Amino acid sequence: MASPEAQTRIAALDSGALPKSLPLQPGTASPPENPGPSKAQTAGALTRERPRGSLSTGQRVLVNDGSCPPGQIKEIVGGSSAPGSRQRRCISR
Repeated sequence: MASPEAQTRIAALDSGALPKSLPLQPGTASPPENPGPSKAQTAGALTRERPRGSLSTGQRVLVNDGSCPPGQIKEIVGGSSAPGSRQRRCISR
């Protein structure tokens, strides 16, 4: 059976009195406000863009080529093989 404190939190959560992101267990961390890509994803980032036509439509890759401001990394979304169909943007790490 849950502790009285846990039961109180669960009841408050069910009633809508608490935000859904509040941890139910003491000592657990809340998720980051703007998660962005994980460290594992940025560790596997490419150092340069892949050639046109090498990404599938909608495929996303991260490129750490120094073209984005500090704390950000370039995200590329593959399009068709036509020039200019790729989407590029800088996102937080």
